[in-house]
Amino acid sequence: MSPSLRIGNAERDQAMNRLRSAFAEGRLDEADLDSRTQRALDARTQAELDVLLADLPAAAELTDPGMSLLTMVSRLVSRCLCCCRPRR
Repeated sequence: MSPSLRIGNAERDQAMNRLRSAFAEGRLDEADLDSRTQRALDARTQAELDVLLADLPAAAELTDPGMSLLTMVSRLVSRCLCCCRPRR
């Protein structure tokens, strides 16, 4: 997709899914996730979304072909549980 083309909800949703995954992986902190999510919601072109994801690996780069789906899901759930614990 050309960076100058206008985007729709599907492209914004894909970007926000990648941002949430990056947060769960420990690549973004909560403030960065909030900021980038708001910018993704406000984005009008692909170039605006590309900037938000430029420093994150593509989702395809994160999968290990030897890792089972159960292992990947287990790791993701574990990370999410750690992120969602109430702060003391």
